[in-house]
Order: sequence, then structure tokens, then C-alpha cells
Amino acid sequence: MLKRKHHYVPVFHLSGFTEDGTNESTLWVLDLKTSRQWNTYPRNIAYEKDFYKVDLPETDPDAVENIFAYLETNVTPIIRRICETREMPSGEDFNWLMNYIALLEVRTPTRRDSFSSFMEDVAKFILKTIFDSEENFKAVRNRMSKEGYEVPDNVTYEELRDFVKGERYAIKFD
Repeated sequence: MLKRKHHYVPVFHLSGFTEDGTNESTLWVLDLKTSRQWNTYPRNIAYEKDFYKVDLPETDPDAVENIFAYLETNVTPIIRRICETREMPSGEDFNWLMNYIALLEVRTPTRRDSFSSFMEDVAKFILKTIFDSEENFKAVRNRMSKEGYEVPDNVTYEELRDFVKGERYAIKFD
């Protein structure tokens, strides 16, 4: 069954902030944007619907979510042991922990928005470079054609250049 609630802060991690340290207990949430606060279960917060869904042919839509689940399953006992012993792990456990911490940093909506914004700027810069001159445009067009890409010729260089310079478009990286 397709998973829909994709947590960018894992439920097991949030559970550490509940009264009894389980996901069956509740914790207090404060929304910094609205100043609203409420009490809820860890499974009900820090997620976005279909956030990690993969939309590629012949690929499991839950591929990324399944990788995160695998990582979280392996790192949960390591983190619990750290909390109990107050000692950092070594060897393979240290490796699991470092990978978990690194993914916590990059798997959030804020980080995705930041990455997407940067990539949009890069893509727009590349487009502006391509349409900076008709020679650049023709060279790219010829290369694309040689590489087997369909290159329609019903739009002129000038129309495309004006479209790119007008920046009335968005490029999104999900």
C-alpha cells in the first residue's frame, strides 16, 4: 500500500519528546508561523503528503520513503543506546548515526525549497546563455538533434529569446 504521510522528522525521533518516549504518547507542538500550539501524537506532525513520492516509470513510488524507513530502523536502537549510556557509538553504529544526521539536514521542505530555488536560478542562467546569441542557440539545437532529441522548428530564435528574457516561467525541481 502506498505511503502518503512522508515525515521529514521521523516519528521515532519525535517520540523522544513525548512524556513516555513512545509514539503512543503525545507531545506539544508550536507552529512558529502562526503561534498556534496544540498537543498531538508524533505521527500527526512534521510530514507532507507524498513529499518523497517517486514519479518515474518502473520505479516504486515509495522507494525514497522505504530507504528512510530502513535507515531509521537501523539507527533507532543506536540513538536509544546513546540516550541511555551518554556515549557516542563507534564503528558501523557511528556510520549509521552520521548518515541519519546528514539526511535529517537535507530531507526537509525548507532544504528542498532552497535547493529548488538554486537549481531554478542555474537553469535560467543556462537558458539565458543559450539565447544570448543565435550562434549559441543553433549550436545547442544541433547538438540536441544529433543526440536524438526532438527539436521542433515551429518557434523562432527571437520568440524563444524573448520568452527566456521575459522570465514569465518557472522551473521546478521536486
